[in-house]
Amino acid sequence: MLPHYGDDVPVQIFSKGWAIREKGVGAMNAAMSKVLSKPIAEQGNAATLMAITECLKDKVQQVLVKAIESVHKYAAGAKGNKEISFKTDSGALEKMMA
Repeated sequence: MLPHYGDDVPVQIFSKGWAIREKGVGAMNAAMSKVLSKPIAEQGNAATLMAITECLKDKVQQVLVKAIESVHKYAAGAKGNKEISFKTDSGALEKMMA
């Protein structure tokens, strides 16, 4: 995640404080379209899916709402990149939605 989102976003997403986690998910959402549009999007795609999966497990409503926004942003960004295949990434997507 670090090469794609920088140092701050992963630290915030995995913080103990819910307000900091919410801020981190918002920062990830803001940078997501840029990360998913890069030519080597597969690594950024895997990092994004992993982060969204973890955020969807959060017990705090505010963080969970931001995580659901992330799912929508991910779907929109991934559809625009031909390197990201929903057929090959279906296992990761199923895991995220489980």
